[in-house]
Amino acid sequence: MNYKNVRKTNILKISPLLILVLILSMYILVLGVFNAEISIGMKNYNNEKKESIFEHESTIKSIPKRAEQNAKSFNLSQISTINESGLLRATIVVGNYAYLADSDFGLRILNIEDKSNPLVVGQYNDGGITRDLQVIGNYAYIANGKEGLEIIDVSDPIHPEKIGGFKDGDDYSIVKVEGDRAFISSSKFPIKIIDISNPGNSIKIGEITENELNDSFFRSYEVSGNFIYVPYRWDGLLIFNVSDVNNPTLITQYKEDYLITYSIDIVENLAYITGYSAYMTTIPFQILNISDPANPIIVSSRFGFISSYNIFINDDFAYCNLCYGFQIFNISNPSNIIELGSYIDDGKSVNIFACENYVYISDFNIGLKIIDVSDPMNPTKIADFEDGEYLRDFIIEDHYIYLVDYCNGLKIIDFSNPATPDIIGRCYLTNADGAIAIKGNYLYIANGENGLEVIDISDPTNPTIVANYADMEYIWNIEITGNYAFLLDLGKTMDILDISDPLNPIKINSYTSNSYLDIIKVYGDLAYLISTNGLIYILNISNPTNPTLICEYQSKEYYYIGNNSYMIGHQFFLKDNLAYFASLNNGLEIIDVSNPSNPTHIAQFENGTSVREIQLYESYLWIIDEQGIKILDTSILTNISVIGQFNIPYLFKLHITESFVYAGSIYQLSIFELTIQKQRIYGMPIYWIIFFTGFASILIIWKSRKYEKI
Repeated sequence: MNYKNVRKTNILKISPLLILVLILSMYILVLGVFNAEISIGMKNYNNEKKESIFEHESTIKSIPKRAEQNAKSFNLSQISTINESGLLRATIVVGNYAYLADSDFGLRILNIEDKSNPLVVGQYNDGGITRDLQVIGNYAYIANGKEGLEIIDVSDPIHPEKIGGFKDGDDYSIVKVEGDRAFISSSKFPIKIIDISNPGNSIKIGEITENELNDSFFRSYEVSGNFIYVPYRWDGLLIFNVSDVNNPTLITQYKEDYLITYSIDIVENLAYITGYSAYMTTIPFQILNISDPANPIIVSSRFGFISSYNIFINDDFAYCNLCYGFQIFNISNPSNIIELGSYIDDGKSVNIFACENYVYISDFNIGLKIIDVSDPMNPTKIADFEDGEYLRDFIIEDHYIYLVDYCNGLKIIDFSNPATPDIIGRCYLTNADGAIAIKGNYLYIANGENGLEVIDISDPTNPTIVANYADMEYIWNIEITGNYAFLLDLGKTMDILDISDPLNPIKINSYTSNSYLDIIKVYGDLAYLISTNGLIYILNISNPTNPTLICEYQSKEYYYIGNNSYMIGHQFFLKDNLAYFASLNNGLEIIDVSNPSNPTHIAQFENGTSVREIQLYESYLWIIDEQGIKILDTSILTNISVIGQFNIPYLFKLHITESFVYAGSIYQLSIFELTIQKQRIYGMPIYWIIFFTGFASILIIWKSRKYEKI
């Protein structure tokens, strides 16, 4: 046998099969590059201490045709939240649950069985502005702004469900329920009467007006039987008979000189009213006998603090709410009111509720505070549920988060274990209202009218203010590079400070623009000043003592809103000579700044929408807009596409690391664990395809060698 001929013959037999396999493999790989599926999802998980305010899983899939980038799938899993969100307006406690009226996030239900550790277990929010609530039996009645009166079934506190309500376009902030009637209003007349006997078909059956006394307003009112009691400030206490809902009648007006009537609580035939003593000549806390509502009679009165905004009666005690705490009175003998004790702090109380031995304060700044009053002479706070802090900025260094909020200043948070972030240090600042920067052991906070605060953070458990620079009217933004700090006020001025000695910052020069300034970003020898109307000034700062203007770039936002606008909150990011400008009115603009003297517009994304933050991570652009986080593929600048979206409301700041995403809203900082899935081709992991293709190739080669030996 001719060995060479046999070998040649068998190779010819095998080659078509080998060629077919190789062609198929290459075809699949090419499809994978051009059509790799990118799956981006976010699932929120509760941590041990506080529960997530998000209840949904959002997944968006797209198939962008991009040869320039590898396809990735980003997954975010929420692992913790710092500061629960919202502005707390009112609290009602029933059994082991506290029901909160949160003006931003609706009805929130807390399990308070463990008073030292209240936990969110349920929430209802449909976008209204929840300002007041009543809970009776299995129903919560909420005054939800322009969404009207909403009736929520809370028989299962974990899954509250709307079953009815009343809506007519008016903006409601007060609700009281008596029997089958709900009384709803804003802080002024009219008070509308709603039949709620059938919650699914609630209808208006009457309203209370008072045309002669319409120059004032009320904080709340009480309903008892067929009578409604309205504390009407300078006009005193108004009492209406509502037995005939078609014709409510004002039956009396109780008024005492110099007493501005704020609040009322009613128990049986006694009305307890508080207010403000205009000249401290009368009494801000009175008890009236209203057994005859048309003729209220003073039982007793007591002078306490100069003002009390609302009052709550619990058994033998009256709790008078002050702006900064509350006062306790023994009223077991209504004719002899005895002052017992008081609780004072730095908060801003807007509502008070008492149950058993606890007082629950709805604090506009801090949130829910729980006070143990088992010893009325010595009230003791046992828990906070922080629910209203205005987060201004945060920065991350090593395993610490430096967080500044408007109400309480600087917090230093150790997130060595991101699932349980721990506040280890605080530094109180008055109305902290600007950006922050860090250099070495010092934190620099642009603190508005209070100037630039320099804080020593070498000991994170004891941050200390060591210096202040206050030579600007309202310091709003800051950027640090080398030994220099660049400060902006809310005017047209940038100050440049030498901070080589952090304890003694020295002004070395300033620069004045033609427009009001919002932010500054420094890259090398260039500073980019963004004005409130979207103009971008490019400065040469190679010599910080003599900054010089290179160019003034008119962004698309400038064309859109004109020169007379005043918008703050822009963002600017530069990478590889491309500037990404986050516009508050005109989306995301991409600008070529390779020639700083002649920037060129390249692309626009989402014209007409607000973009609040931009970050570049894993070759993708991450932005924040009104809906939340979007991940953009910008490999083809003329055809930017969204490859992922996470719907998280009210965000304004983003920080991304290899393992975590930190998302800041005005009320809270949430931490998400970031995972990136491996590339898949039509649902099949790429390493499977490589394995099977390689196995097939080896099999073919082995077969070929076998034929060679024949």
